[in-house]
Amino acid sequence: PVDPPGAGKLNGVLEIGVHIADVSYYVVPETELDQEAYKRATSVYLPDRVNPMLPEKISNELCSLRPHEDKFTFSAILQMSAKGEIKQYWLGKTVIHSDHRYAYEDVQEIIETKKIIDQIYIDDKVIDYILKIVHATRQPKDYGINAKNLIMYGASPRASISLTLASKAHAFLQSRAFVTPNDIKQLADDILRHRIRRTYEAEAEEISSEAIIERILEKIPVP
Repeated sequence: PVDPPGAGKLNGVLEIGVHIADVSYYVVPETELDQEAYKRATSVYLPDRVNPMLPEKISNELCSLRPHEDKFTFSAILQMSAKGEIKQYWLGKTVIHSDHRYAYEDVQEIIETKKIIDQIYIDDKVIDYILKIVHATRQPKDYGINAKNLIMYGASPRASISLTLASKAHAFLQSRAFVTPNDIKQLADDILRHRIRRTYEAEAEEISSEAIIERILEKIPVP
């Protein structure tokens, strides 16, 4: 199985944790267990079974990085740029508590699904529709939208990428090979609400980000 690293974003830098079980916590050097494990050297994986290097209690329970359990590990904590360059790293002993565990088949299914989603068709007119919606969060007056005193900061151009990718995934889940404007409308709130910074006036009048997005969707012509 594949134990996914935890990841978080720190000032534009991606922090990734890579963890492996600390077997030495349970196996004392020079004991019979240590000597037997040394002879075996590794676990042997067969098509229908595994011949473990250590007793099943240790290999499948104590040293298995199962989710929702505290586990002793050796860890590499990496801080990486968007281009995958390692800026800083830390190595040491840790205790982790993972949220989920993937099997190789699960990961492969995600990879294959992503390939299919990448092939979902999106028309240039729909892309233009997305660009206008996102741009309208920054320059609502260009589209005749009365939101001048409601938006302090709008969504960045990167929101267009997120909305495009999400709409493709939504179309896939709807068993369609193409994106429709309705996909965009259904996802606009989820993609844009946290990217819009409201003014104090909007907050005082209790005008939500969702309400602002609704105004934008009403004004932008649907292709």
